[in-house]
Amino acid sequence: MTKLFSGIIVLAITLVLVSCTSGIVDFDALFDELMASVVAEGDTYEMVTQDLLFATRSGILTSATITWETDRPDVVLYDGTVIRPETDPVMVTVTLSIIVGLERRTRTFEVTVLPTATFLVTFDIDGMTTSADVPYGRSAPLPEVGLSKAFEFIGWRIDGTDEIYVPLTPVTSALTLIAVIVNRTYTVTFDSTGGTDVLGFEDVIHSTTLQDIPIPEKDGYTFIGWIFIDRWGNEQLLVTNRTIINHDIHAKARWVKR
Repeated sequence: MTKLFSGIIVLAITLVLVSCTSGIVDFDALFDELMASVVAEGDTYEMVTQDLLFATRSGILTSATITWETDRPDVVLYDGTVIRPETDPVMVTVTLSIIVGLERRTRTFEVTVLPTATFLVTFDIDGMTTSADVPYGRSAPLPEVGLSKAFEFIGWRIDGTDEIYVPLTPVTSALTLIAVIVNRTYTVTFDSTGGTDVLGFEDVIHSTTLQDIPIPEKDGYTFIGWIFIDRWGNEQLLVTNRTIINHDIHAKARWVKR
């Protein structure tokens, strides 16, 4: 009887100790630790292409029992091995369980396993084409577009649409991207400094000249010309058919009193 009573006391104390121990366990910290390195470098939860790391031991609490389960063991095995599909991405629900003493906690999260498919992305720069095989879900490796100062690169238009491809957008089908290149243009505005208002010019193509320059009027003054500051900080006279426009210009009228 005494031995039975002693055994009950020991069991009760053990249960109390286990209860107290589990009551102070920071399960959130355990989950955060185990999930921090689940996805391999270069992957994300939304783009899994490599095996997952399902740790079975915690550095925070070595006595914790850790198990992993997935709802698609044909795609992600219990040990984190990934078997990628061929053509379509697969969303997999992963359940992480942690047992400490008599307490069990679980957390679920989703990962998307990308297929092994690759797509041909063609880049067209003014009729010259290059191409690259891009794995499903990766972004297109956009080439540099080397242009002279006379032209401006706007972006890559998706062939057959008016849509511009946004860098880092995942590729999920074959694409042809066409470089949108336009003439670089400038504006020329005028300040008549007290004279009559005159209209400026918009969309003046790089390295062209103005065929017609407005002439303002001002009572008691004779108009001499339009003066502007060039890119080097020097005053210049804006001359019809002679001044080459290669930057935005704000010209001011120069007058002499009659």
